[in-house]
Amino acid sequence: MAAEQQTQILRTGRDLFYKRGIRDVSIADICNELHISKRTFYMYYDSKESLLDAIFLYIEDAVSNKLKELVDDNITQNVIDVLVNNSNLMKNLLHDTKLSNFIYEAKKYYPRVFQSHAERSYTLQFECIKKLLQKGISQGVFRDNVNPEFLSSFISVGLHDTLKLLKQEHKFSTMHCANLFVDTLIRLNVTPTGLNYYNENYLINKE
Repeated sequence: MAAEQQTQILRTGRDLFYKRGIRDVSIADICNELHISKRTFYMYYDSKESLLDAIFLYIEDAVSNKLKELVDDNITQNVIDVLVNNSNLMKNLLHDTKLSNFIYEAKKYYPRVFQSHAERSYTLQFECIKKLLQKGISQGVFRDNVNPEFLSSFISVGLHDTLKLLKQEHKFSTMHCANLFVDTLIRLNVTPTGLNYYNENYLINKE
C-alpha cells in the first residue's frame, strides 16, 4: 500500500509538472489532485526537489530498461541492427516535447537536481555505447583499433547538445537527427564487412 501510494504521488507530480510546468505546481496542488494531506506527501518526499529527483530516477529507469532490451537481450543480433533499432528510442525521446520542457525547467530552476540527472544520464549513455562498440568489434563489423572507452566518452559528452543544436538551430527533424547520429556512429567505426552489411540492409537519412 505504501509503495503504491508513493508511486501515485510520483506519477501525479510528473503529470502535473508536464502539463503545467514545474514552477506552477505546488505540493498542495499534488495533494489536492490525489485527495491526500501534506503530511502524507511528506511521508515519502521531504520536498518538491526530492520529488523531482525521484521523477528523474523513474524516467531514467524506464530508459535504462529499454536500452537493456536493445543491448543485453539481443546478444546474437548484429550490432548494426541494434543501433538502427536504438535510433527509434532516440526519436521518441527527442520528440517528447513535454519531457524536453520538463528537463529545461529543472535545469533552470533546480540545477542541483538537473546536474544529478545529467551525471546519471552520462553514465547510462557511456555504458550503453561502450557495450555496443565492444560488441561490434567482437562481431567483426567494427574496427578492432577503435578505443571504446574514449569514443564512448566523447559521444556521451556531446550527444545531447549536438542533437539539440541540430534540431532547434538548424531545424532538422527528430527523425533526421536520430538517423544522422546512428549513421555517423556506424560509418566512423565499421570494417569493410560491416559497411557492406549496412549499405545492403538500410536506407540512410530517409525522412
